[in-house]
Amino acid sequence: MRRVRSPEHQRDNLAFPLRIKIRTPPRSNPRGLNVILDWLEHEIGQGQFALHMAQTTDDLAVAFYFRRVEDMLALLAEFPELVLAEGRK
Repeated sequence: MRRVRSPEHQRDNLAFPLRIKIRTPPRSNPRGLNVILDWLEHEIGQGQFALHMAQTTDDLAVAFYFRRVEDMLALLAEFPELVLAEGRK
């Protein structure tokens, strides 16, 4: 089955050179995806990051796109519980 990428995803691939893929936080996690998004908007700013759903070999993930290394590192420092998603078994 062929996956079709959205125009927005293709634009973000060009606009944001840095990507980090994390496992989707469990819904039971009090610092779930909505908290991460709120933090990103407040600390990094809209237009300075993007996110898209991603896939690994055995789980769903979220891919965060950044323009600056410092912003990506700030996310990881603020949310040390995030688990990097691997694409291989």
